[in-house]
Amino acid sequence: MTNTFADCLESAFEHDPRVLVDARRLNRFWKQSTSPPARWTVRWTVPALEHLRGWAGMDVVRPFHGGGRVDVPGLVHKVGNPETVYSGLLSFLSAHTVTGSVTTDPVDVLLTQPHWSDNTRRWLHHHRDVGGRGVDAVPLMAVARALEWIGQGRPIHASVLGARAGATSKFFRPGAPGRHRLAQALLFLKGSSDCSEEAEESVLSDVGVEGSATAYTVLVAGSLTVGGLDFPARLAERHQAVSLTLQNLSDVTVASNVVGVLTVENEAPFLACLTEGFHDRWILVATSGFPNRAVLSLLRFLVPQTKTWHHWGDTDLAGVRIARLLSESLGRVPDFFRCGPDDVRRWRSRLIPLTQDERQTMAMDLRQNPRGLGADVLRADLAEGGWLEQEAWQKVDLG
Repeated sequence: MTNTFADCLESAFEHDPRVLVDARRLNRFWKQSTSPPARWTVRWTVPALEHLRGWAGMDVVRPFHGGGRVDVPGLVHKVGNPETVYSGLLSFLSAHTVTGSVTTDPVDVLLTQPHWSDNTRRWLHHHRDVGGRGVDAVPLMAVARALEWIGQGRPIHASVLGARAGATSKFFRPGAPGRHRLAQALLFLKGSSDCSEEAEESVLSDVGVEGSATAYTVLVAGSLTVGGLDFPARLAERHQAVSLTLQNLSDVTVASNVVGVLTVENEAPFLACLTEGFHDRWILVATSGFPNRAVLSLLRFLVPQTKTWHHWGDTDLAGVRIARLLSESLGRVPDFFRCGPDDVRRWRSRLIPLTQDERQTMAMDLRQNPRGLGADVLRADLAEGGWLEQEAWQKVDLG
């Protein structure tokens, strides 16, 4: 456990560079009033916020989506006096002063941390020199941490890498902006000028960033008959999902009572659909993010045979791109299920806040695809300031 407020801020800073920005703001407010302000709002990632909660107490730090609200008088009371807290704040700020002035740029903030390897530090300097100022600090931190992990020479799945880098399991998956940024960093360190998608995937493979181990399987449930297998032919009677291989899909038929196909981006919501009983009348297919060969093979057989195709995914840009890939691959446009613009507005209290980088990427996508599939969803995200994760739905809300 950290001993002083300066130690607490330093530990949190290792998880989120925005700690320095908010610490500087607290110092400014404190100086203006010559006394501790009543509240201090911070916009930190969960790991960074937990350091502060662990040090100050759960009653002092109230979390909310994208940060927390700190009861500063309560924090002072926990420590004993305002001078102790304020001196710790000044000590932390002093430790992160660069060439006589406190840095404000996220790249400069990251460069104040002493633990980066030479390669990571070289990439950060390059990122700053080519005009990378003003970007959101959290994605930048995630890429830097990924470079540190990759530098250990051990293979790692893209989903695991995202989680260990302090982002999300989707951050480095195919189609995600973080994957492109990491690949570009690796190509720079390799001295390559090839920026093609093939070069990016090749360099990620070279350093051991692994893709899905289930490229030839698909998770499915519903009134689907699969011949020649040992389990009961009618999957709906089992009330559970089955993982089929690409080879199994050569002998599949659909029951006459099937209403349509429901593709579901993530596994947890897919299993929730089973609990709700969708598999009685629908064929449920988990895409598990971006669809693999088995998923597309099964859908190319199922979708033309059914009148209705619903798709349920996240409303962030990666989720929209998954829906677009499915649509392009199958030559048909799905109906968005629980992930349309009205759903974003309806569940605004549960949205995951958009970072500056995500806003910019969404806006660029809308300029390039103003009428593309999911454009109305992205506009709703931008208007509400966040995106709807599938797991935000709860059965009690569905009626």
